[in-house]
Amino acid sequence: MGQPQSKPSKPSIPRFPQPGDHIYCERKGGLYDHHGIYVGDDMVIHLQGAAKKLGELPTCHKCGDKRLVNGEIAKVCIDCFLDGDTLQIYEYGVTYPEFSKRKRGSADSYQIEGLLKELLILVPLLWLVPLLLWQLIVFRKALAKNQAPGNFCLQLIHGTSITSYL
Repeated sequence: MGQPQSKPSKPSIPRFPQPGDHIYCERKGGLYDHHGIYVGDDMVIHLQGAAKKLGELPTCHKCGDKRLVNGEIAKVCIDCFLDGDTLQIYEYGVTYPEFSKRKRGSADSYQIEGLLKELLILVPLLWLVPLLLWQLIVFRKALAKNQAPGNFCLQLIHGTSITSYL
């Protein structure tokens, strides 16, 4: 399952990619997007794909000696990466209203922030699960021995010692 993406519906202020930017361009008239990471000096690291790794990359005067191919991963100049298509910069952390008006090219920050808030609430409570299971086992044993006190639930809530019921 991929991330939601959105591209600005109308041209915004153009900006040049910075090292570390997630960039992409449309291929085959928008059939799919080709993604890469801009690393500076007009160079891009990207995945070539299984079909292209079989053939040689065309020679380029700009990245000729800087070009690096390791299996399916290639480091090429931005011109070879774009191959005549338009550069798009993937934007992270856009607001939900802005995201909903776009087609592709960004991730909705509301989804990420909502997930982080839920995790921050739930993770500290995870230690309670084994504790409650253990206390239920102890209570079941006490019931089996017919020794469960009437205030056992209060002790369970307040966390007082229940090891005496073993």
